[in-house]
Amino acid sequence: MTARPDVGLLLPCNVTVEEAPGGALVRLVDAGQMMAMGDLGEVAEIADLAQDAGARLNRVADTLRSG
Repeated sequence: MTARPDVGLLLPCNVTVEEAPGGALVRLVDAGQMMAMGDLGEVAEIADLAQDAGARLNRVADTLRSG
């Protein structure tokens, strides 16, 4: 946020959960794609943040798939 305050417009990383036949449907944004909007991906701190957020969201997705 200190590197580019306007990145706050894209946070928090969006997640939706809805009821679906046989369980739930969880949708997670692609953090890298969100941070690449405009020139945000060109800022090293933002690129690092996107990579970290993407890795965390991927771990969540993997856990949900296996559970």
